[in-house]
Amino acid sequence: MRSTFLISLPLTLGIIAATALPLCGQMFRCGCTFSGATNCNIHHAMAPHCPWCVQSHRAFTFSFLAILPVTTAVLYVAARRRKSILTSIFLGTAAYAITALVAGLITAKALNHPTWFGWNL
Repeated sequence: MRSTFLISLPLTLGIIAATALPLCGQMFRCGCTFSGATNCNIHHAMAPHCPWCVQSHRAFTFSFLAILPVTTAVLYVAARRRKSILTSIFLGTAAYAITALVAGLITAKALNHPTWFGWNL
């Protein structure tokens, strides 16, 4: 159990680190990509600005303070149920994706961003 969790946690966190900005770019159509936030619309004078990157990344930080515990809990439960490392990583990544999508939608609504995945809010 312990080794499954200790192996799957850093690998899942690596997936999160690699995909957080591209996910941001897709949700808010802001320009964030795998290479970073240098093309993000927060660097433009005209709004709308990315709700996760606005205000010195506070919204992004608060969203990930919700996402990381959920992901860690799912990994822990999967490890306790003696799931394989790959299954644990899959479940943890799925938990991350679902929680990030919800957090992104809440952030977009709270900060009056006009769209989420291109849908008008």
